[in-house]
Amino acid sequence: MHLLSRLRVGSTVALVAATSLVAWSGVGLGAEGCGHSASEAASENPIDEPVTLLFFWREGCPHCEAAKPMVKALATEYPKLRIERVEVRRDPGGAERFVETMERLGTTPEGVPTFVVGDAYVVGYQEGATDARLRALVQRAFDERR
Repeated sequence: MHLLSRLRVGSTVALVAATSLVAWSGVGLGAEGCGHSASEAASENPIDEPVTLLFFWREGCPHCEAAKPMVKALATEYPKLRIERVEVRRDPGGAERFVETMERLGTTPEGVPTFVVGDAYVVGYQEGATDARLRALVQRAFDERR
């Protein structure tokens, strides 16, 4: 795997839809007016929902191993970040999900590690440079929900 990192960002609408953050917020209605209690309405607010980071990796990949501490750091820095680690070599379902995810993004799988948040992705890992891109990717996803 080349130490290639690429960032691709989609529109706000696509990001929100792709990360399943669209929820009924009861805009213009009180919680009573939309048939939910105030606590239910608050829990359906997209801001309260976690952002999902898909981490596609392969067993035996040195770049994937090097990225794992960064993924762990992101989980600590962003408590509402949900990380899904998807192994693509030994898990046929993981490989299929990798292909389907990249096709949804309008591309083909280029290699691992690949990190996806909504319609944005980074391919490859180089300590320092990729760390900054991943933080920006995650932060942008949280900012888009506001």
